[in-house]
Amino acid sequence: MNEISAADNNYITFRFRYKKLLCVMFGFTIFILGSCSYLISVAEDMKWDFLSDFRFMTINGTLFTSVISLATFIIGIYELMTGENIRPKRLYFLRLISVVTECVIAAVILMSFLPFVPDSPNILKFDSFIMHIVIPILTIISFLIAEPPEEKIKPIMRMNGSALITIYAVVIISLILVGVIPQNKIPYSFLEVNTRPLWYVLLAGAIVYAGSYFLSWGFIEWNRRISDNWYK
Repeated sequence: MNEISAADNNYITFRFRYKKLLCVMFGFTIFILGSCSYLISVAEDMKWDFLSDFRFMTINGTLFTSVISLATFIIGIYELMTGENIRPKRLYFLRLISVVTECVIAAVILMSFLPFVPDSPNILKFDSFIMHIVIPILTIISFLIAEPPEEKIKPIMRMNGSALITIYAVVIISLILVGVIPQNKIPYSFLEVNTRPLWYVLLAGAIVYAGSYFLSWGFIEWNRRISDNWYK
């Protein structure tokens, strides 16, 4: 059995701590950007309207990512200070949910600029640019290069990446069906279950879920491979 030399052990320790430091830096940055972009978007409307704000997946996803990034930051600081590895497995899947959600948010906003889609958002606004572009990019990078991987994830478990999307869809569609969210307040055209053909809604849902599963599978594999190369 090969023994690890002192030099190799020091190198592994250095890389381990450097990776933890990246987690801390990304976590803090995403938390600050997410919080500021949400507060700025609320301040611009001069009011806080729960229904109006949280009918958008962008808002829900940004706040979820911000909270998970804060948890990553706090745990990472503790691990750097103590040298212990206390990162719970649950945090990995919460980060996976976050990165898949952010990718879906970015994809939806980019698709809204297609010629046949009316009323594209102003992506150049600070809060919109941060929520739709910057945070998704930072979340993807931080998950791929800084998140400790999990081994032997069953295929069904990869659906965990769609958890927030599922909760959002169930809640929003329920509010639309009971009339709490009126027709003119429905955030996305594919959620117009009262006026769109059933096939359109189901097709949109199938595309979102197939895409989110592919993203979840891809991020898990890319994260593992990057981590394997991290200590070489």
